[in-house]
Formats: sequence, C-alpha cells, structure tokens
Amino acid sequence: MSGNVGIEPNRRAIIRQSNQLLLPWAASYLSTPSAMTVVSCVNLPQMRYVYLRDRADLIPLVARWIWDEWRHLLAQQTLEEFAAWFRGSERGCGLPTTIVLLINDAPVGTVSLECDDMDIRPDLTPWLASLFVAPAHRGRGLGRALVHAAEEEARSLAIEKLFLYTPGQEEFYAALGWQRVETCSYRGAPVTIMARQLR
Repeated sequence: MSGNVGIEPNRRAIIRQSNQLLLPWAASYLSTPSAMTVVSCVNLPQMRYVYLRDRADLIPLVARWIWDEWRHLLAQQTLEEFAAWFRGSERGCGLPTTIVLLINDAPVGTVSLECDDMDIRPDLTPWLASLFVAPAHRGRGLGRALVHAAEEEARSLAIEKLFLYTPGQEEFYAALGWQRVETCSYRGAPVTIMARQLR
C-alpha cells in the first residue's frame, strides 16, 4: 500500500499498515529470496497511501481513471459530470472514502468505499468500488494490496461486511476471500455481486 509511509501516527488502521502490504509486491524487485532479509536496506520505491480528500489535485486523474474504465456502468453522462460529482462528495473520514496509492509520490492506483454503488440493490451496503491500477503498474500485486487497504479501512470503521460487483473479475476477488452472492444484469452489462465478511 518502505519504511517511512509519510503519514502522521493518528491516521486510521490501513495507513498504519502500509509496510506490511508492501512486502509481497516488493519481492518482485529483489533478485534473490535471501534479499528479503535486508528489504529495509534496499533502495525500493517509496509506497504510501493518501486519502483523496487530502489531495484534491488528484481528483481529475482519479475521475478520468474511473470514467475510462467503467463509464458504461456510471450514472453520469459525461466525464465532466462525473468529475463534478466526485469532487462534490467527501472522500475521507467515513463513507464514502477514496484511497490513492502513490509510488515515489506518483499516483498508480485507487480504491473506494461507498455507501451505495448499485442502485438496483439498495439493501446491500457498504461497497468496495472503483478498484483501479494504472496499466503500467499491473501484474505486481498492487490490486491485491489496494483491496486489502480498503478492507482494513472498512474494519477501522467497524464495518462487518462489504459488497462489490464486478463485470469480469470474479476469480480475482474469490482468490482474496470474496464470496459470490449472485449474478445479474446492471446497466446492460452482466455482473457478479460478491461479499466479504470482515468480522
């Protein structure tokens, strides 16, 4: 989610656990298994999380990521409308919240927690949503790290169960402990609703 995560001590649980979530991904940067014993001494990229609320300058980029990936599933009709909605919703300190992953201070991925992410299922709440890793950084375990980040953030908010829907990544989430709830059609696309018990 490197030794110094650059977050003040009173941030919530997931921000404090960035070191733990780095290690599986960092292993791909090390040439031998024995190098893991000196991981803190290796010049690895600096990896940290920020709340989008604290980095308003990143809103246009994060909005563009989400729009380009899932515009067919969004209620807004244009990128400008979506960015305005995104900017107008509080993105931290409870729900909804958006976490951005930075590597060497450059944004590489994001994930959100939402009260309502599927208007046809208002009975299900809250939701993990908008998991995205920039294409150049995929295949390094960052998506898994962001899911764990969202789960730990949810636990810090005393959330016992999370939901998500995915149009094609059921196996990815199942490998992380998510359970299939049902399949359905949403905004013209077949999706799978999944759940994760956190407590």
